[in-house]
Amino acid sequence: MNRNNPWSKATISRFFLGGALGVVVGAVLVLAAVWAAVASNFVVTAALVVVGSVVLIAGTVAAVASWVGALFNTARLEDKTWLTALLLLALFGCGVLAMAAYVYAGPDGTATDATVGPGFARQEAGLQ
Repeated sequence: MNRNNPWSKATISRFFLGGALGVVVGAVLVLAAVWAAVASNFVVTAALVVVGSVVLIAGTVAAVASWVGALFNTARLEDKTWLTALLLLALFGCGVLAMAAYVYAGPDGTATDATVGPGFARQEAGLQ
């Protein structure tokens, strides 16, 4: 991701939804490990904890990457309302809600009809 090739909203949405799914699946696997521990099966418990933790971490990384992509995408817009909302809600612990709102109704800073701010050349955004 760079200035000349930013992520589109579709890519950001896929990363966020995949990351959220990964976090849920990882949490379910870790809960299954707790159930296996109660059943006193150490091998299954260890395997579920390792796999669940890896899936949970991968989901978290994907969700954070989608948030950063959304920040860069909305920074390209002249109106900074979405950028401010994404930043402030994440700082106050509501980043998941902010990203869900962005995926549902947020603008795409890479769209050809988007209004690009002064920090980016109009040629880079495909607006001439």
